Amino acid sequence: MHLRTISRALLALTLISLFCAASPAQAQAPLGEGDGFFAALHDGEGSVAFRYRFEYVDQDGKSEQALASTLRTAMRYQTMQYRGLDLFLEATNVADMGSGPYSLPGDPAVNYPVVADPLLSMMNQAFLRWTGSNGAIKGGRQELVYDNARFVGNVGWRQNHQNFDSVRADWTLIEKLGLRYTYIGQVHTITDVELDLYGHIVNASYDLNRFGKLRGYALMLDFDVAKAANSNTFGGSWVGNLPLGEGPWNLKWRGEYAVQQDAYDNPGSIDATYMHLMGGFGQEKIGIGVGFEQLSGSMEDGQFNTAFATAHKFNGWADKFLKTPTGGLNDFYVSAGGKASSFGYVATWHKFDAESTDAVYGTEIDALVTYKTSWKQLLAVKGAIYSADGDAPVGTGQASDVTKVWFYTTFTF
Repeated sequence: MHLRTISRALLALTLISLFCAASPAQAQAPLGEGDGFFAALHDGEGSVAFRYRFEYVDQDGKSEQALASTLRTAMRYQTMQYRGLDLFLEATNVADMGSGPYSLPGDPAVNYPVVADPLLSMMNQAFLRWTGSNGAIKGGRQELVYDNARFVGNVGWRQNHQNFDSVRADWTLIEKLGLRYTYIGQVHTITDVELDLYGHIVNASYDLNRFGKLRGYALMLDFDVAKAANSNTFGGSWVGNLPLGEGPWNLKWRGEYAVQQDAYDNPGSIDATYMHLMGGFGQEKIGIGVGFEQLSGSMEDGQFNTAFATAHKFNGWADKFLKTPTGGLNDFYVSAGGKASSFGYVATWHKFDAESTDAVYGTEIDALVTYKTSWKQLLAVKGAIYSADGDAPVGTGQASDVTKVWFYTTFTF
């Protein structure tokens, strides 16, 4: 089984590489104005994007290893504008390329670790957009990414992306001041679960030029069924990248704080906070940062959770903390990365503790190496090793060691 899986993985890579002569293209930025309605529809731009991924998971407590070999295909078409209007369509398919057994969330295959990549075909995006001189409005099914995706993201790491049936409006009120409002009626998760809600997201940003950017945001979420997630979240951040003198080095920082409370008809109680502090130095080819992220949690006040986040980006790539533990989470991390020629690299070390108790959850090491070919194909190897501490709560995912390794490649033409 393992040899067949690896051989099909190599076949998938070979097939993608055959497209190397094509010219890459990106979608979603508005195209130019068409000569008429039908010309705008006909003279649009199409693209096809491939992402092959092989994922290996070895987890304590599971008698078998997970082997997932999948190919994501995204077919896109974007019309030209007609009187400021354009249409964007994206259909996706995730196909099996010779996987060994693995478990999906909620899958009864208890002997295998979870790989959250179900095999399916779907209309991932279909939205109509109007673009004016001071803003734009998008309505339909769309991917949403706010700021660094800590609160709202498309979970773009997984083969099936998270999307939203929503209406989004962006304005530039005055120079350097931007405002965004989004109404969400339904969320389609990465495992094809549909969540109905009345969701309102407001985001305001102000550009301080060389001194960074200020943001303020509010998320008001009222779910039809998932009542325990009904909450209001209010917060703000200050993010910057300041050149140091005339040299190549920059000072980078992030300061963020938010509060979250239960709302609407939530049957539970939430009175929690979020904090993220990060500082570092960097230049074009190398950078290093030290950070501390905290999501509070206790039996009395509930836990701070980010229901729509691209959570894989935060608190370790092993995905042990996609949901905040009962005792909250402190994540102290050190990260370094850079690039050399066509290669890129990132390495991060995490230490995880409880926020409201003295419990120590564990440590994790993450690493990524990428290579971009002359024809713009990306090749990457990525890994995560999580080591649980004896204080990690028994019966939770944080109590088991896990090793994950990924090989993936992407190409768009």
